Amino acid sequence: MLSKQLTTRRSAFTLIEILIVISLIILLAAVSIPTITTLFGSGSAAQAYNMLAAQITTARAMAIRNSTYAGVHVQMDVTDPNVCWASIVTYDSASGTFSIPEDIFPHQMPGNMAFGEIASPFVAGSAYQATAMDDNSLDDFTSFTIVFDPSGKLVRRVNDNPVNFDLLHPAFATGDTQIWDPVNVNGENGVAAVTIFEYSALKARTDTQKRADFLDESGQFLAVNVYSGQLLSRR
Repeated sequence: MLSKQLTTRRSAFTLIEILIVISLIILLAAVSIPTITTLFGSGSAAQAYNMLAAQITTARAMAIRNSTYAGVHVQMDVTDPNVCWASIVTYDSASGTFSIPEDIFPHQMPGNMAFGEIASPFVAGSAYQATAMDDNSLDDFTSFTIVFDPSGKLVRRVNDNPVNFDLLHPAFATGDTQIWDPVNVNGENGVAAVTIFEYSALKARTDTQKRADFLDESGQFLAVNVYSGQLLSRR
């Protein structure tokens, strides 16, 4: 009987053992929180990349199928500066402008992910220019269009003209609110490379040099293949 009682007592956890287990759980949780946060950020970046890549593929297919120009326009929301939108746009040869087809709707990028254009006003050599990272310039940096010609080739201009938009098209607005700022969607050349980054993290850095450094360190460089339209990562 005594042996049985001793066995029963030894099968239970002591208070010290329970405290040790709880301490280990707390320690493991504290160590894993940064990893979980990183995974969530990576998940948003991956989703944004997949969304843009899918739209680029669709726009290129539309350009070939309809023997016209088509592309994807990206820009931050004018009412919520932390929200990035992307939409397929098609070309009207009569007006010389792009617009969103009535059966296509803009897609919001997940989280605070945004895209910026890799172009000379913002990038010098292999680094971002701090002088182009103030609040006003960020509007231009995050507003761009990727365009394909009727053969499916990536182009920067349309019939030697910059990319222009039909701002009166109803798909540019949700209710009474314009998604995109009309000032930033006129007369710009198409782009062939972009960067993906967390917009709120960039905007939180008020110093323009720190913003440039943040993009150099954290921005994911993405190039569009001129002939296939594939969105390729170079990092």
